[in-house]
Amino acid sequence: MADLLEEPAVTEIEINAVRQTALDLAEVGLYRYTLDGTVLFMDRVTLRIFDLESAYPDPAQVVGKNISDLFIYLLPRGGLRKEVQERGCVRRFEYPFKTLTGIQKWVVHDSYLVTDPLTGEEAVQAIIRDITDRKRWEAELKDSEERFRVLFDHAPDAYYLSDLQGRLVDGNIAAEKLVGRDKAEFIGRGLLKLGLTPPQHVSGAAFGPADDMGGQPTSPGEYTIVRKDGTRVPVEIRTHPVRIKGRSLMLGVARDISERKQRDEALRVGYEKLRMTLEGTVKALAATAEKRDPYTAGHQERVARLASAIAAEMRLPLEEVEGIRLAATLHDVGKVSTPAEILSKPGALTDLEMGIIRTHPQVGYEILQSIPFDWPVAEIVLQHHERLDGSGYPAGLVGEQIRLEARLLAVADVVEAMATHRPYRPARGVEAALEEISSNRDKLYDAGVVNACLKTFSKRDFGLG
Repeated sequence: MADLLEEPAVTEIEINAVRQTALDLAEVGLYRYTLDGTVLFMDRVTLRIFDLESAYPDPAQVVGKNISDLFIYLLPRGGLRKEVQERGCVRRFEYPFKTLTGIQKWVVHDSYLVTDPLTGEEAVQAIIRDITDRKRWEAELKDSEERFRVLFDHAPDAYYLSDLQGRLVDGNIAAEKLVGRDKAEFIGRGLLKLGLTPPQHVSGAAFGPADDMGGQPTSPGEYTIVRKDGTRVPVEIRTHPVRIKGRSLMLGVARDISERKQRDEALRVGYEKLRMTLEGTVKALAATAEKRDPYTAGHQERVARLASAIAAEMRLPLEEVEGIRLAATLHDVGKVSTPAEILSKPGALTDLEMGIIRTHPQVGYEILQSIPFDWPVAEIVLQHHERLDGSGYPAGLVGEQIRLEARLLAVADVVEAMATHRPYRPARGVEAALEEISSNRDKLYDAGVVNACLKTFSKRDFGLG
């Protein structure tokens, strides 16, 4: 019974077969050769690695061959004893070779001295693994790194890497030129010590670890670099949180914007000159109209002041307020075509004379439409005598058909006209003018504009002046 329970003995041959199967599955080859290079043993994986299977289908066929006849070693090598200096010492080395069929490969080779069980002589036992793919990947990675370094170093903008405390750890050629220092002079130094202003530089310390940033770049900011020679350079900097080998860093991209600043300044000066020219043109046109009607001298200027105040009270955008001011300054420019005797007539106007007067919005539109204002000045002037109920002129527009700017100008024009003297009547005063727009709120005049006008006059510091 005891004999039946005993496990069968496992032979050395079976153990070696299991070992070889494990090596085969791991794609690891095993072979043995004498110190002069004669092959004593080689398995099928080694045959496949050396591309010998077609020439030697059976591994036993290479026994007795010299390894120098089986592949071409591509690196200089010394004697085998230099590879494995003493028994028990494993020497690992990597080397390229070319197979007899002309294929170039790389292997990693672990060698150690053993005693050959058949001859009893000292021999080299070698474990070999094909690393051709790994070497190709490493070469590709190195090539990629070299390409990145070339791109980094020769980029037109200044690229730099800094730690989260703002200390520089790398920079490209453009960065050296930008700060006027060699890389060795700024590596390890803080950005502020390199003359970066303002002091509140957007450095890594302001952002925290790159992981917390979600890889999002910062918005570009404008700063000034003080070079080593003291010259100041305006720059635009954008920073990107990055991780390199587990380390949180900031990649900064700095661009010299000196030329852009110069262009911006030239544009600003040019725009200012153009604005002054336009302002002068507006004043000249307004003065021309008022020369025709001396009794209303200053009327357009006062209307412009009131209209601007109403627009500000309504919290309209500053650009729109400026457009309303210009339109108000020019709203009666069309009267240049009206005979002076009608404009200065002391009595009531006839229907024919009133018809002539009513052409001035259209004439003003025709004069102004060819001037390239940034605002619809000509249309505002055309509509400033329109009324919500359609009783105005020249087109009899109603409600929302009338531009808001024109509705606003209409209120300012009526208030100023009633409050001041005219050839055909004395001044009726501000109170009467405000009563007029209040009583016709939502009928002739826009309610929002009327309310803003009333609030404007309720302030002690405002007057038509």
